[in-house]
Amino acid sequence: MLSHSVHALPCARIDVRRGLKAYGASIHTNINLFEDHKFVRLLELPTSSNSASSFSQALAGGSFQNGTINAVVSPDIRTPFAFPFNLNMGITADIKNLADENGRHDNSTSKAVENYWQVRTVAAQMRMPSFLQDRMVNCAQQIHSTGQPGSLLLVSGGHPFRRHWPINCLFPNSFSLLRIAHELRNSGAIASGVQFWAVENPLVNSVDRLEKKIIAGAEAIIVQPPLLPERFKRWWDEANHRGLLDMTEVIVGIPLLTSARNFAFWLHLTEASGKEAEAQLQEFQKAEACQYVSGVMKSAFCKAWNLKTIEMVKSLPKVSGMHLMPITAQGWRYLEELVTEGKL
Repeated sequence: MLSHSVHALPCARIDVRRGLKAYGASIHTNINLFEDHKFVRLLELPTSSNSASSFSQALAGGSFQNGTINAVVSPDIRTPFAFPFNLNMGITADIKNLADENGRHDNSTSKAVENYWQVRTVAAQMRMPSFLQDRMVNCAQQIHSTGQPGSLLLVSGGHPFRRHWPINCLFPNSFSLLRIAHELRNSGAIASGVQFWAVENPLVNSVDRLEKKIIAGAEAIIVQPPLLPERFKRWWDEANHRGLLDMTEVIVGIPLLTSARNFAFWLHLTEASGKEAEAQLQEFQKAEACQYVSGVMKSAFCKAWNLKTIEMVKSLPKVSGMHLMPITAQGWRYLEELVTEGKL
C-alpha cells in the first residue's frame, strides 16, 4: 500500500458568502448529482446477511429501477475499533460479526449498484493519518473505476475512545479529513470530480458546527435523522436564517424504523436525550403495548411514523435530499412498500 505524505493543511480559502455550492460547481467538470436531481435520494447499502438478501430481491424485482434511488452509500465498518500497534481494544463480538459480514457482502453489492452515484464512507476511528490518506485515495480510485461520479463521506466515526481526552486529540477527525482530502485533490492524488461530504448532528450540536464544516470544505452534508422533530426544526430554521443552507447541499438521514427498540437504538446512536426524546420513545412503546397479536398495530404505527418523517423532510426549505437507511430486513420491506406506493 502506497502512502501519500500530505499535511493536514486548510484547503484554499473559500468565500463563505459565495458558498460551497458555487465553489463546487466551478471546479468539477463531472456530472453533478444535485444539478441532475432537484431532490436526491440516497440509499445505505446493507451490512447484515438478511438485509443483503432483501436488497438483492429489491434490485431483482426492479423496485429501484424507476429512478427512485439516485445514489448509494457504502458504510465503513471494517475493523472499526482497530487500535495502533495491533492492540484491538474495545471491540465486541457483535461489531466484529457486523464488520465480517460487511466484508463478505462488499463484492456482491458492488456490481448491483455500479450504475449509481457512489458515496464511499471513510471513518477516522482510531486510524493513523497515513492509513486514512491511502483509504481516501483507494476509495476515490474505486469510484473512478465504475465509470460513475461519486463522493467520499468523511466522518470521525463512533469509536468510544474518541470521546475521551487526550485520545480525541491524537487521531484525525472529520475536519482534518476534509483538509487532507482537499490537499490530496489539489495534488492530483484524487480526481477533481470526486466530491467531499461530511455529516452533522442537529439533535446535539449547534448550527455553528455546521458552519465550520462548510468552511472546512464540505461540498454536501448529511445530517442525522429528525428523531426529535421540534429540536430538529429549530436547528434547521436557524441554519436557514443564517444562510448556511445556501452554501452547501444538505441531505437528511431517515432510518426506516420498525420498533421501539429500533427507535431507542437510534436515540443512543445520535446521543439524543431529554423530554422530547422520552416522549417520542413512549409513543413507540405504547403502540407496541397495545398491538394486536399479529403485530398489525405496531407495523401500522411504524409505517405511519416513517411516512410522516419523509413528508416532513420533503417539506423543509432548501433541503437537497434524503438518505434512506433501512438497516433491518423489515426496514427494507417498508422501503419497498413506500416505493411501490409512490410515497418517495
